Amino acid sequence: MTTTFRCSLDVDGERVTVYKQVDRVLLTGHPELRDRVEHELRFDLARGIVEKLAPEVEEVSEDGRTSEERVSREGALRLARAQAKALARLAERLEEAGENYALRDAWQARDAALALVAKLEGDGGRLPTDPRFWSARRL
Repeated sequence: MTTTFRCSLDVDGERVTVYKQVDRVLLTGHPELRDRVEHELRFDLARGIVEKLAPEVEEVSEDGRTSEERVSREGALRLARAQAKALARLAERLEEAGENYALRDAWQARDAALALVAKLEGDGGRLPTDPRFWSARRL
């Protein structure tokens, strides 16, 4: 004869259930086996939940950033130039519309974007790429 164990949990409106059958003779002869079976059931249930939810797995580099977070210097420069250009057009439109209260802020934002472009174009202010530098700075 066998004994069937069941472990269930509702996740996002779906029920995840796992079963395990164990011989009754083993259960009566080895009382510690029940704890082992319960542990395995919980482990199998957790695995079933993870497989059902299928979370995304990301590769993380030594500096702690995921590969999607990495932006090349050229990519950042391209984005900064586009931002500066868009802010300049915005400032011109605000000026044409007579929106003087926002004009100064728009020109300041454009100037900040242009300063970022200048930094990205030059080598001054480059951050160290050695992850040990950053871990020491956080302490």
